Amino acid sequence: MTPTDVVTVSYTAPTGEGAKPLRDFAGNNVADLTNQAVRNDKSKISFTSDPGEDGTYSWNRGDGTEDIIEVTVTFSQPVIVAGEPALILRVGSATRRAVYHSGSGTSSLVFRYPVAYGDTDFDGILVYRRTIEGLLRYASTNVVAPGWVLTDPYVEYPVHRVDAVRPVLASADVAANGTALDLRWSEALAEDSVPTTSDPGFEVLDTNTNTSREISSISIRGRVVTLTLSSTVSAGDQLTVSYEMPSSKPVKDAVGNYADNFSSTTVSVTTNPNSPPEFPTTEDGARSVDENSSAGRNIGSPIAATDADSDGRTYSISGADAALFDVVSTSVQLRTRDALDHESRDSYSFTMSVTDGKDPHGNGDTTVDDTVDVTVTVNDVNEGPAVTGETDISVEENTETFSRTFSASDPGGGGIQLYLELVGYGRWGLQH
Repeated sequence: MTPTDVVTVSYTAPTGEGAKPLRDFAGNNVADLTNQAVRNDKSKISFTSDPGEDGTYSWNRGDGTEDIIEVTVTFSQPVIVAGEPALILRVGSATRRAVYHSGSGTSSLVFRYPVAYGDTDFDGILVYRRTIEGLLRYASTNVVAPGWVLTDPYVEYPVHRVDAVRPVLASADVAANGTALDLRWSEALAEDSVPTTSDPGFEVLDTNTNTSREISSISIRGRVVTLTLSSTVSAGDQLTVSYEMPSSKPVKDAVGNYADNFSSTTVSVTTNPNSPPEFPTTEDGARSVDENSSAGRNIGSPIAATDADSDGRTYSISGADAALFDVVSTSVQLRTRDALDHESRDSYSFTMSVTDGKDPHGNGDTTVDDTVDVTVTVNDVNEGPAVTGETDISVEENTETFSRTFSASDPGGGGIQLYLELVGYGRWGLQH
């Protein structure tokens, strides 16, 4: 068939022993049809909803309502909708129905799917071929319009991702004789979603006295919201914390899902807080290595952090130049990955980080505890000049004159003196 060809289709439900007529999911038999005209055509799709700068739809971004995924299907001519057609999407591993919204009588139909809580798709929403459910007809001829979209064989749309899961509180801890109450959530939070102290949404209750503790400041770092209390917490204090989304500046994750409310969660008072690892204050991060050193060459002394609790430490390096170096996990020794050339570049910079894998209360946490800026200087090494030219020269006897050209270069840019060593008899000349 060629595009725009029209064929007719008929169907009569089979009967008799072993017959298997077509049915819908509810078990209803499909109606018979006779000489139903079908046009060989294709429709095209486009996402007409905006997932935001992060390319991700959330469950309750901004105004507390779910995001809506909108897809427009364009036909070759106007179509008429019968019933409630739907476009079938795959969101993560789940099948979702984007139902018809508008456009009957035009060549473009709009389908919408409101994101449901729990939907996740970090690779991009997928649209399969032949996924329009319901009956569509061309307005001009009443011929059945194609029930499939132009994808080959399916298309993932990586800039249309879904994260419809709210951050949930995982733990609440405060160190004895301290004021910092740390609330750890199930995922990283948006650091610009810090509630105000005048309308924090949080309440800290001292159950010994049945009075609320005043919150003097609030901060967010990674997965942790820190409530700084105006009074010190003692080892025997019994506290609970609650959260109800405030009218302004609610806590949310990076894509806009508001943090889940909770009530009267017990606060753990830590009497033996974890001490984070630290780099020595005398460590300036300055190291050097001779140019042309082979890959794997040690660079100065190790850059090691100390930990008062003798916890294990994990080191990493980051920054634009970090890819040229390695850090040995057991010895914290920096090493080169490739030979470095002083004449090409004489220094490199990156950051070394350390973590003991714990937060101040001993909970598992890979947040960086301390950093040091490292500068590796590439030492200039005097490299001898190189001479290039023929090394095996033959000349016919009785030749009166001949010449050969040699080139010399010094990687260090120094002056060059050429010498000619005479071997055998004859007159030889060297011309610069």
